[in-house]
Amino acid sequence: KEGGSEIIVEGFAHSGFLKSAQYLASVLHAEVVEALRANPGYGLVITGHSLGAGVATLLTLLWARMPVFRARNIRAVVFAAPCSVCAQVSQAPFTMRHITSVVTGDDIVSRLSLASFKDLQLEMMALANLSSS
Repeated sequence: KEGGSEIIVEGFAHSGFLKSAQYLASVLHAEVVEALRANPGYGLVITGHSLGAGVATLLTLLWARMPVFRARNIRAVVFAAPCSVCAQVSQAPFTMRHITSVVTGDDIVSRLSLASFKDLQLEMMALANLSSS
């Protein structure tokens, strides 16, 4: 879909994070829009840590589709975010423009994804086969 000058990519998201982001979007929308109208020079940055980072990521992506927020250069800066969207969405220019994710070291919460879990499973099975040989 076209989102201004960007293409908005559609894909999959973690259902629990998405439900929380949709709830916050509906509850906070009017107040945030009013605050932005009252402060014309301000942008909008959403932040969160861990679970809150997953929700902040999806809230930002939901609101970034709306002109009122996109005009204020909405973005998220999230810390130790779990995987909350599929690879296609996470690598899309639209997402990368709006989301900055900070991960330190080998944080398992941020690094664990379906793909990394499948890789780990294959490696464990290979080790099990070597042990039984």
